[in-house]
Amino acid sequence: MPLPAGSAADICDAPLCRTRRQVEIDQQHSASLRAKREMMRQRRFARARSLLATLAARLGGTNWHAIPTTIVPMIDGKPTERAPDEIERLTSRIDALLDRVFADHDASVALPDEIGERRALSAADPPALNAACIACGGHCCLLGLFRMAFLTEKDIARFRADNPAMTRDEIRAAYIGRIPERSVRNSCLYHGATGCALPREMRALTCNRWQCGPRFDLSRQIDEYGTGGSVVLALAEDHEDFPQAGASLIRAVTVDGNGRLRFHDDLELPPMTAGVGPEVAI
Repeated sequence: MPLPAGSAADICDAPLCRTRRQVEIDQQHSASLRAKREMMRQRRFARARSLLATLAARLGGTNWHAIPTTIVPMIDGKPTERAPDEIERLTSRIDALLDRVFADHDASVALPDEIGERRALSAADPPALNAACIACGGHCCLLGLFRMAFLTEKDIARFRADNPAMTRDEIRAAYIGRIPERSVRNSCLYHGATGCALPREMRALTCNRWQCGPRFDLSRQIDEYGTGGSVVLALAEDHEDFPQAGASLIRAVTVDGNGRLRFHDDLELPPMTAGVGPEVAI
């Protein structure tokens, strides 16, 4: 007979009992991760509170809680020449995708209903939301190195459908020709000095669709507050290893109501302080 839920000392051999226990373990693990992420989020806001107030004041606000605000990770990778084998792997991936797309004569029309979503996501984001990615510098792009820019057969087929006059070689040249000579080390090969080297209509659906937690929260605030401005602070993930004041671990960006973006290079990160109060939550 299955044991009551929550029993951890003895688990019977019944599949239901073991499955239930595994579900409980997974739920506890997920809850622990969520709690840790929330604690780290509050510690980031606690340390950056004075900077957020300063940035809000520079936008003419008196309270950063009333302006769309978020803290994102900071990627400080400098563009560098990439290893030939990295370029070869991406080139081979693109060739393989092109072979499959052009071998299927229906590839240009056999696209899922998401084609409308793909085209909608190819539109440019508003500056207030784009500020999150500009300040961050491309944390999500780091996964693109081993995921081959997240490109799939559907992505290439959609680009082919949008450009029916282009030949296989022309599409190949379009993708490979946009690999920058220098890109951020240990990141996607398209991750250049100013962001993604691919125009949005050529990127993987995964890239256009993806919203990290801070960016999603910023989008929600922009919709809620109905403003065209935002405050975004990029903070190095290892900032707690440098508790002293003045650590060069931030990148601050604001966007005003007219969509004008400004970098604030004159700010310094305050020192770590003990304790996190509830007032830092947003």
